[in-house]
Amino acid sequence: MDQKRHISGAQARNCVEDNKLESSNDITITNNCSTTSTSIQCTASSSDQSVVDINEESEKSELNVIPNPLTQNNTNNFKDPADWTNSNICLNQSLRKIEKNGENVSRKWLVYSISKFVLFCAPCKLFGCSTQLGDAGFNDWKNGHLVISRHENSLAHKNNTLSFITLQSDVGRIDTQLATQVTDEINYWKAVLHRVVEVIKFLGAKGLSFRGDNEQFNKINNGNFLGTLELLAKFDPFIAQHIEKYGNRGKGTPSYLSSTIYEELLLLMKNDIIKIILKELKAAKYYSLIVDSTPDIANIDQLVIALRYVLPSGVPAERFLIFIPNSGHKSKEMSNVVMDFLNSHNIPIENCRGQSYDNARNMSGQYSGLQSRIKSFNSFADVKNLSVTRWSARFDSCHALFNSYAFIIEALHSIVDNQKEKTVYKVEANGLLARLKSLETGLMICIWNSILNSFNATNKKLQSTDIDLHTVLELYNGLENYLVQIRDDFDVFENKAVEITGCSEYTKDSKRKKKRKAMADESRSQPLTEITGKIDFIRNVYYVIIDTLKCQLSSRRQAYEKISDIYGCIPTLYKTPSSIVIRNTCGTLAKYFIDDVENSSLLIDECILFSKLISTDKNVKSVLSMYKYIKTKELECMFPNLEIVMRMYLSTAVSNCSGERAFSVLKRVKSYLRSTMKEERLNALAIFSVEAELVEKLDFNDTINTFAHQKARKKKSIK
Repeated sequence: MDQKRHISGAQARNCVEDNKLESSNDITITNNCSTTSTSIQCTASSSDQSVVDINEESEKSELNVIPNPLTQNNTNNFKDPADWTNSNICLNQSLRKIEKNGENVSRKWLVYSISKFVLFCAPCKLFGCSTQLGDAGFNDWKNGHLVISRHENSLAHKNNTLSFITLQSDVGRIDTQLATQVTDEINYWKAVLHRVVEVIKFLGAKGLSFRGDNEQFNKINNGNFLGTLELLAKFDPFIAQHIEKYGNRGKGTPSYLSSTIYEELLLLMKNDIIKIILKELKAAKYYSLIVDSTPDIANIDQLVIALRYVLPSGVPAERFLIFIPNSGHKSKEMSNVVMDFLNSHNIPIENCRGQSYDNARNMSGQYSGLQSRIKSFNSFADVKNLSVTRWSARFDSCHALFNSYAFIIEALHSIVDNQKEKTVYKVEANGLLARLKSLETGLMICIWNSILNSFNATNKKLQSTDIDLHTVLELYNGLENYLVQIRDDFDVFENKAVEITGCSEYTKDSKRKKKRKAMADESRSQPLTEITGKIDFIRNVYYVIIDTLKCQLSSRRQAYEKISDIYGCIPTLYKTPSSIVIRNTCGTLAKYFIDDVENSSLLIDECILFSKLISTDKNVKSVLSMYKYIKTKELECMFPNLEIVMRMYLSTAVSNCSGERAFSVLKRVKSYLRSTMKEERLNALAIFSVEAELVEKLDFNDTINTFAHQKARKKKSIK
């Protein structure tokens, strides 16, 4: 049955939702009264809206409710300049009502037509009314207040408004049964997906495999995913009932528990994690680039890219982003790969404030390495090279030998004295025993155990993501001072070595001394000068170790100082530096970061004021604590330039540990049992494991809602 200006149910809602009220043209509604079949056609002027045809295939049955207020079009200019002033004033006054008590109330039911330059009452236009506002439209601006007031107090307007409000809810819908069915189905599958997502988060964060030999419930070796769901079903009646109803049904029956579904969800969740990281990066603006490469189990060279930036809370974060395979070993090839990745994710290279690589020349080369090519795009991208030394591994072995020295000697004695042991083992044990009982071996163990203990503690501190350049310099200075101190403490190490080895004689002193033949011009009465074993060890071993380490530490410290000197006294504002030092620092800093800092005078004033502000706060003892002070007390507006400088300073990478951690995850995720894994899946599992802390905080509700809407199915009641 066709009707003019009379609609009901979902038709009215869709017409209002698509803003068809702006036109004064007739709205033609075709209503086929059926619980499963609904069609609407709204025709509008070409100058207003395009023709919209909504039927069962295109409508979103659960979105038939009007989600937002009507668009009143109160910001559009009038076509006739002569009438613009009065008309615009009248329109603005008409859209609002002044109550008797002086309150200003919006008339949300009024809509201005752009094509006809008239006002309509939306509910009356939809449901029919004989007044001007509900029929042809109103444009008598001189009598606007009187006509609109009379209309809004009329009984017809109030009834139409009530009908309009009622149709905005599910009440009165002609497809209520269908909408309820779809809503219940969506909610059911959402509940299933919530559990599936939690299982994916758990397995991904642990770096565990998902699939097994089969995909059958209650079967051995069905994989970690199905096994975790079986464990969950023992305590969750909902998932237990779902598995009983849909499990092991095979293809063609949706269960959301198959490998196809969780692989699809895994990739969607990975994309959401990347979006969150990029959103954090956009808020931080400044970042440092961390790049490294290593071959995986399939001998495919994997280039890792990670970024360091400052979170809105004021804490630095280092985020893994991607593994890129077969990027090449030449600096030009790697540079192209890195720049393509940054450009594809809209990450401006201009905001890069640091780079961190290992000591490979194709990366850290000063003239043609990757770091020099990146600096050609951005001169502010300063470089920090990583030491090739793995202090932790060396300390663990040395410390274990030092603590178990006596037990090892005792075990070797038991092997040598055991008559039942094979001769080859006894000979080898006797040789090791002789080496361990020498004073030189004991000295090396004592010296390196002490040195590596200090180096390992510093190394662990350097691996922290919240460390800054100033702290790194303090740690390096501490190590250098420690080496200077122990250079004169050889006797302490000697006494300890004598204690653990039980030997007090150097090997050189115990050997038979060779007599040198005297030359013709030499006298036999002159005694020959002999160098003792202790002096020889100090000169040729001990001093060489100490001086070499000190030289290497000094060169690395100077690399950090070169970057830190750019920021001058900014990292030490909590120590209240003099105004002269602050002025010199800020002048140089403002010239260096001319595109980031407004001017030097403002930065000087901010630094002096901030230094006085935090001088009485004993908890502010580092750059990180100073930046957190600004963020927690919301002082960004008071110290805008100082906040920018500190944010750039904290975003500077001081180590390459994030790249090394990613490689550890790579070895766990891409094992010899999963050596044929595709790159897209590898990156998804890697980001779940590397960024497990971030993943744990996410609920992925948007992913679940999108997935549930895509997979929800309508059941036809009429065939």
